Order: sequence, then structure tokens, then C-alpha cells
Amino acid sequence: MQIQSKNQLILGKNIEHICIAEFIGRRKLCQGTKATHYGRLPKLPKATVDSVLQSLQEAVHRKGGNLKNVDDKILLRFLQSKNQNVDEAARKFITYQKWRKSFLPLGYVPESTIESELRLKQSYLQGQDKKGHPVLVTFASKHEANKGDPEEYKRFLVYSFEKTLASAPEGVDKFVQIVDLKHLGFKNLDSAAFIAAFQILQDYYPDTLEKAFMINVPFIFYGLWKIVSPFLEEATRERIIFVDGNKVKETLLNQIDIDQLPVIYGGKTDLVLLQDAVILNYPTV
Repeated sequence: MQIQSKNQLILGKNIEHICIAEFIGRRKLCQGTKATHYGRLPKLPKATVDSVLQSLQEAVHRKGGNLKNVDDKILLRFLQSKNQNVDEAARKFITYQKWRKSFLPLGYVPESTIESELRLKQSYLQGQDKKGHPVLVTFASKHEANKGDPEEYKRFLVYSFEKTLASAPEGVDKFVQIVDLKHLGFKNLDSAAFIAAFQILQDYYPDTLEKAFMINVPFIFYGLWKIVSPFLEEATRERIIFVDGNKVKETLLNQIDIDQLPVIYGGKTDLVLLQDAVILNYPTV
């Protein structure tokens, strides 16, 4: 996958695996050299996983859901998010389908509907990490509480998740986020915005966050975090990493190669605005 902007070309890495077995757990089902990631399922025989998946498909049908053009790995993400509870996963998936139909009638978020948020220049798409996960960089200090339209902000969040995941190479369905809290002040402390971001991610994009690195964390943020964290599911909290201020470069380089890491964090690539990144086959309006 290539991500282009008018100023930069970022070459993503090809994710190819030579497979001699099927793995269930941090599950990869491989054919040839292509890997399909099925999320974090417990170590079970393939027949058991297939049986659970079939039960979920039947439950979705019974509850009035539509499985046309739905990939198994999407269903398995919802199953994982509900700890393999078939009925709850089916309900959550159907809720997601209804939300997507109403929130994304075109199948994407037009940039013309989030112009105010885009002008803030708060998010950047930075190639991929060592495992091929797209890297989204967000500067929290660009967002101010009590300013703007909350509904437009939600559209911007969905735009960010959709475009970031669309930039992933074939077989990769998770992303890594760097949340930079540098220069965060009281005017930026918006618990509703943080809660909205995590709820959208958990409800409609389950099991797509590989890791979130919280960097340059000021002391005032921890008060807001006490308000936000109860709204996070355990699986989400486990993927959020608060990085020691003296170990930002070291920590990020463990996850991201230096040629994919932004210069401001000790890497060798410039920042690319999310709206300037050109993703093949992704709408540009």
C-alpha cells in the first residue's frame, strides 16, 4: 500500500508470511504468503472456531441482520469484543449495521461535511509500523473544548478511522495511534470528546486498535483520564500505553521503523496531514 501526498510518498511494507500451520490465538489464517488476521481469539481448534462463527451467523440472521458481503473476520472482531458471547455479539453487529447505514449513507464521510475539523490540522497518517499496521498521529492540543459542532467532531472521528484502516495492506485490519498531548491546556480538556472517540471505536470498530501510545502527557491530563477511563472496555485499556517522557523515541522505535517514524519523534519522515494522504480507491471528496 502506498500513501501519497503532494509533498511526500510513504512506502508501506508488504506483509508476507510463510505459513506451515494455522494459528488460533493471535490468529492468522494463511494461504500461500498472504496473511488474514482474525483477531485475538482463544486457542481453540479450527473446527470449534468455525462452529462458533456459524452460530454467530445464524444468530445475526435470526435477529434480522444482513450478512451479504460481510467478511468473516469482521464478525469475529465483534465476537471477540463480546468475549465470544454469540447473542451479545450478534446484537452488537446488528446495531453496527444500522448505525453504518444511517451515519454513512454514502459509505464514507465526505470531507465537505468536516471542513471545520480538518482546518484544525489535528491528525496525520504516517505509513505503517513493523507489522504493517497504519499509524495515525493525533495532536490533542489542536482540539478545544466547547468549540465546534459535536456531531461534526464525531464525523471527523469516523473519517479518521475509516481512512486509516483503508490505508492498511491486504490482510491487516488494525491500526496504531500516537496521541501527542504536548501543549495540552485546560482549554483542551474535553472529556466528552475523548469518550466519544473511544465509544465509536469500541462500538463500531471493535478489535481494530492494535496500540495507542499516549506521549508527552502533562499532569493535568490525569484528572481527565479518571473521568474517561471508566468508559473504556478492558480490551481497550490493555492497548493504551502511557509512555515515559524520557523514552518516547525508544518506545516508538520498538513499534515503528525509523523511516516510517516522524522526524519530531526521532524518525526520518515528515508529517502528512490525514486529508492530504491519498489512499488508492478511497474517495477524495
